[in-house]
Amino acid sequence: MATDANNKVFPLAFAVVDCESGSSWRWFLKCLRDTIGHVIPDEGICIISDRHLGIKNAIANWPKGDDGRPRVFHRYCLRHVASNFNTHYQNSTLKSAALKAGYATQAVKFDTIMESIKQAEIEAIRNKKKVTGKDGKEKDFLPYTYLMSESVDMWTQSHDGGRRFGAMTTNISECFNGVLKGARGLPIAAMVEFTWSKLVEYFHDRHKEITNDLLEGKKWSTYAFSTWEGNRRKSEKHYVKAFSAQEMRYQVVTSHNPCSAGGGNHSYDVRLLERTCSCGKWQNIGIPCSHVIRVCDAVHIDSTIYIHPCYSLNHALSTYSHAFVVSKSQSLWREPMGPKWLPNPALVRGKGRPVKSRIRNEMDGVRNKDRAPSWQREDADLIESQPKQTCGLCHASGHNRRKCPQSLGASTSGHVPN
Repeated sequence: MATDANNKVFPLAFAVVDCESGSSWRWFLKCLRDTIGHVIPDEGICIISDRHLGIKNAIANWPKGDDGRPRVFHRYCLRHVASNFNTHYQNSTLKSAALKAGYATQAVKFDTIMESIKQAEIEAIRNKKKVTGKDGKEKDFLPYTYLMSESVDMWTQSHDGGRRFGAMTTNISECFNGVLKGARGLPIAAMVEFTWSKLVEYFHDRHKEITNDLLEGKKWSTYAFSTWEGNRRKSEKHYVKAFSAQEMRYQVVTSHNPCSAGGGNHSYDVRLLERTCSCGKWQNIGIPCSHVIRVCDAVHIDSTIYIHPCYSLNHALSTYSHAFVVSKSQSLWREPMGPKWLPNPALVRGKGRPVKSRIRNEMDGVRNKDRAPSWQREDADLIESQPKQTCGLCHASGHNRRKCPQSLGASTSGHVPN
């Protein structure tokens, strides 16, 4: 899954494999590389995933460009990093701090948060605090060392270099997985046809939506323009001081605001020629922050020219201009060449409802059966809400119509007899 100019899900590639393994990931990413290699921009693309060894090895072997520069940059999903961190140390306070460090847009803020985690580690060493690992063995309580063992550009926004465009997690993939959830139990041919039908509908609707926006005279995607507009309103309370007209370097000071978290009255260094602001937000998402917009207003420059071209509606239209071919009637299909495949009786699905949901883990707020009974997840920001079972007869939760005490022999099929 990728993201389009409107920061929405863009289905890029699908594959049916026997299992998720290193070999299957290497095969899939090789096919992806061969398919999109000719459209990768000069600045490269960013792939966000968990720390699966097969993915890491496949991306590490991705060929570089003719100039020797990498054409793909690997980044980790911050949600998975925080989940693995909490699995090791079982401390919701430190986990929240790790998330804040990952989302921080400024290196100074990142260092400040990491310093608090470092102090917690020093205090744990003094008290000889231990944690129990997955293997049941005790080990030292080293949360700071654990986080810094990975290169910070892999899981933080402040050191990312603008590769992520603000995407810190793989949530968009999980979102589309929910759309295709009903297709997982289908035969392969039916699964492919279902996915293809969804793609045709998705591309048609997006193309129509973007075309209507262009006809209305719009230039930028709704996401980019709404973000820019929000930053423009904030910029009205900023103050500008010129430092170098030749270098187009300016100081922007925010007004005092006791209601904000930092209290306002902060100073930022804006450099238009280098397209940077010390707040880091412009570099991270490619949309001018409020400080840049205030400088542009002061020097009478249209700040929208500094919006990254990937957010333009012309680029968005090209994204969804792929023409799908109407499939022929099955009676017109040619006989396939090669060996004839026969079903394996040993693989026939047994009785009962097949499991369609993935195994839920710590990220979903599920307590591990090996944990102490008192352990529970305290931070609710990442808990996925699950609908409770509701009875179709009495509409109470906790049971179904088959076990409803009010059924009294009533039909459980949904058909109410006369």
